[in-house]
Amino acid sequence: MNNTVDNSNHGSPPSQAGQNNDGISKQLRKFYQELEQEAVPDNLLMLLDKLDQAEKASVAARKKSDD
Repeated sequence: MNNTVDNSNHGSPPSQAGQNNDGISKQLRKFYQELEQEAVPDNLLMLLDKLDQAEKASVAARKKSDD
């Protein structure tokens, strides 16, 4: 476990450190909003469908073996 402390803003006055964090927060929000607008790749959608089908088959097999 790493017990180091991030002192990157240690030498900055509190107001300046807060301004740096505000800029980073705004950039991260903008990036996330742009990312939300992107389409989900087709191969990922197909993989999710396969996982759903496998889960349904597993549940059905368990129910059948319980009977």
